[in-house]
Amino acid sequence: MSKNKGYDVTECVICADTYTDPRQLPCLHTFCRTCIESCSQDKQPGDALACPLCRREFTFSESGLGGLPKDRFIGKMLMVRRLTSQVASHMQCDECQRGGSADPSAAQRYCVDCCDSFCKPCAAVHRESSSSAGHELVKLRKRRPSRPEKLFSKLTMAPCYRHPRELRDMYCVDCSVTTCRRCLADEHKSHKAGDVDWLGDRLRQGIDADVVRMQHSVTRCSAERDRLRRTRDEFDSR
Repeated sequence: MSKNKGYDVTECVICADTYTDPRQLPCLHTFCRTCIESCSQDKQPGDALACPLCRREFTFSESGLGGLPKDRFIGKMLMVRRLTSQVASHMQCDECQRGGSADPSAAQRYCVDCCDSFCKPCAAVHRESSSSAGHELVKLRKRRPSRPEKLFSKLTMAPCYRHPRELRDMYCVDCSVTTCRRCLADEHKSHKAGDVDWLGDRLRQGIDADVVRMQHSVTRCSAERDRLRRTRDEFDSR
């Protein structure tokens, strides 16, 4: 990954590309499944495998890497990235495709509970179905992408795979992972951590402050540039 490029939570640190099938290790670090497989080609069930990031070891299970839990948080971040890009304008209805339609309609709604895209008629059926009546349907914008923060706020928080009844609503700054409160108490006792929403608000405030400082710097640089140009013109006219 380029040093000049900012950290992107949807990018794997091994391949420096957007996650494909993100899997979470017991240490709570996440990588593409294919990237982990490339690091474990010579491993057999029962062997120890170290996390490429923190080097914490875990046992290679009988089910292989397919038994590693999917990182639902990263999965939702990937979906937000997809839905807020121009790709959303070319998405097709998942329900039409499941029904075998040779020409599926363009998607106009996205269900954050099912992670499926629907055309307008299929969205109406989905909304009226007893099994999905309470699901959250988000309108997909065609002319301009949806705002990431607005869409992400509608996504349900991911549960902890170790404690399914607990939400991963805490963030460990030292490990760069989201975790539930029980995991935080067990494995991140001395780490710098905080509530996801609270840390998110602080991060947004910091970004806003940085933007203001950058705008002031641009104004000062522009003024200095104009002054130097005037000095140059005066010097040339002599």
